[in-house]
Amino acid sequence: MMKLAIYGVSRSGKDYLIKNVIAYLKETTLLTVIHIEGSKTLNTLAQDMFQQSFKSLEESRKKVLREKFTEIVSEKDSEYDLVLVDGHYSFIDGYSHKVVFTEQDENVYDHFFYLDTPSEMIVDFSKKSTRDKRNLNITVEQVRNWKNYEKCELDKICKNHRKELVILDEDTKSSIKFIYFWFEFYSSKLCNQTLALNFYNKHKSLLEKSNKVILV
Repeated sequence: MMKLAIYGVSRSGKDYLIKNVIAYLKETTLLTVIHIEGSKTLNTLAQDMFQQSFKSLEESRKKVLREKFTEIVSEKDSEYDLVLVDGHYSFIDGYSHKVVFTEQDENVYDHFFYLDTPSEMIVDFSKKSTRDKRNLNITVEQVRNWKNYEKCELDKICKNHRKELVILDEDTKSSIKFIYFWFEFYSSKLCNQTLALNFYNKHKSLLEKSNKVILV
């Protein structure tokens, strides 16, 4: 019914936010919701198809898996009320940024959110992380430039598709409530499928009696 992607730089807390959104929706609503974990799913696909980690693959194979990932997202959309995905637009590559966002990403999601966690917090999380997620050298300025670059580029993409890039802050409770409000408002007021169903239910008896219906 709705595919919602939450973007943000590494260690911004996307997984944590989505897990809490799902817990809230399961506790307070009857909605069916699923989190498709970006990096984890890509790594699983890489092992299944190429017996390698996603990170170690050549770019052509990564492209194949990213396309496969968006196919999975579309398939789950028919099974769940809400599909949540944590996404990466880019990674720091020396003094520039390596974009991993694809044309498939651009077209598959209904809504784009960006988790704009304070740069100082992200640096702290990066230094406290373990294994390959740990980064002792990243600076606040690097993170700030990284976030500004991603927000600017994603905003351009959203505008080209007549969509809005919604910015979330690090306040998990308010972000959860806002995401739920967004879903409810869109579903009840702006979703064509919902509007069509409501129209049918309202005029069901008349529609069933009619031999011809003209929609204007």
